[in-house]
Amino acid sequence: MTINKPFSSGLKSASLLLAVISCASQPGGMGTPPSRVYQIHVESQHIDYDIASKVEGSELRVTVKHPAAIVWVALTQVYSELPVPVESVDPTHRFLAGAVTARRTFANKSLSHFLDCGSTVVGPNANAYNVRIHLQSQVDSVAAAEATVRTLVSSTAASEGGITVRCASRGDLEQLIADRVNELLH
Repeated sequence: MTINKPFSSGLKSASLLLAVISCASQPGGMGTPPSRVYQIHVESQHIDYDIASKVEGSELRVTVKHPAAIVWVALTQVYSELPVPVESVDPTHRFLAGAVTARRTFANKSLSHFLDCGSTVVGPNANAYNVRIHLQSQVDSVAAAEATVRTLVSSTAASEGGITVRCASRGDLEQLIADRVNELLH
């Protein structure tokens, strides 16, 4: 007859601690995974070049010290001032989505300031291609006088020759929307 004895609680704790320490890649816990960048090699009749494709970033969340209903009104005003034509609106859930096509600039800055669409020997694709920017924002109530504005940007760029690439947001357009909402409320 074999009797299996469970580990003593001290041995369990030591084993768990060693496992956690061995998994941690930096002080303070586990490190974040590196961003994924895909290198794409394009060969055409006249030129060969490489494109770096980055995975789209995550949404930006900003807390605002005002009631959600007031923040919602400011957000809709920001979309119209940028201007971003609204394609979908849900006032009940305070959700807004829109899209705009831009070439070279948007909101008085070069598109490459907001987006990384790769580059060629000529320069950033965002500044040379037609770029379609999709924006989604939502206002969530956190407390009676506090709300969160969440914004997600996704985009694609297309050259005159028909090459289409996905673009990665640099986070500046999401931040611009949050900053303009704050400016309207102060």
